[in-house]
Amino acid sequence: MAAGTLIIAAAGNESQRPDHIAPVSHPANCPSIVAVAAVDEHMAIAPFSSGGLQGDGGQIDIAAPGVDVLSSWPGTENYNTISGTSMATPFVAGVAALFAESDPAVRGSVLRDRIVQNARPLPLPQRDVGRGLVQAPGHPAAVNGQGTGS
Repeated sequence: MAAGTLIIAAAGNESQRPDHIAPVSHPANCPSIVAVAAVDEHMAIAPFSSGGLQGDGGQIDIAAPGVDVLSSWPGTENYNTISGTSMATPFVAGVAALFAESDPAVRGSVLRDRIVQNARPLPLPQRDVGRGLVQAPGHPAAVNGQGTGS
């Protein structure tokens, strides 16, 4: 983080909601790593998505689409629809790249702050989605006051 690097990691798929919520798994449970939860198309927490049950480093920072995501896949079809916090994480990494591209000074902890401050709040516990749904720079949700802005 001090060198300007930001690591973004999947929170984990060990939950079986609503009966069991598993804690954020390694490496996303490290305080310097952005932990990403998965939400579905209705902005509900994915039943498998791990939750922020512990303090420093065990929390969810942000959420992104992670249920039934169309992805490239080996084989004759070349695509598959899959689910997981690992499917949500690239959305956050892509938004991080957009923020970093927009300002050379936005790196490390500043980049992390920019990502979470611009999240669109969701009507779900912070334990499940952190600050909310990741939003690209200049997205209307942040611009129109629906996000927390920066």
